[in-house]
Amino acid sequence: RKAVMEMALVQLADYATMRGLARMRPASGNEAMATILALFSEDGRNISELTNFDIGYLRSLYWEAPDEAAITKLLRIRRMAEKAREEALKAHSPR
Repeated sequence: RKAVMEMALVQLADYATMRGLARMRPASGNEAMATILALFSEDGRNISELTNFDIGYLRSLYWEAPDEAAITKLLRIRRMAEKAREEALKAHSPR
């Protein structure tokens, strides 16, 4: 409860969205992944919203054919994450 009180509503809503929509297991490697799913870990405290990875992952899950090979989906996740990053940069750049 204490940790939640220090978080923004957007952080908690994005976390709940990813937990509800993405069937992901926690990463088992030593490197932290930039994802809202890490919100309650030590490395995730500074994640303020869905990351480019999260957006790419959700897009690849719900906007494409469910019967594709895993490698095809993984490559699409990467492309979608890169596209989300570019969109975020455009949205936050001065005009």
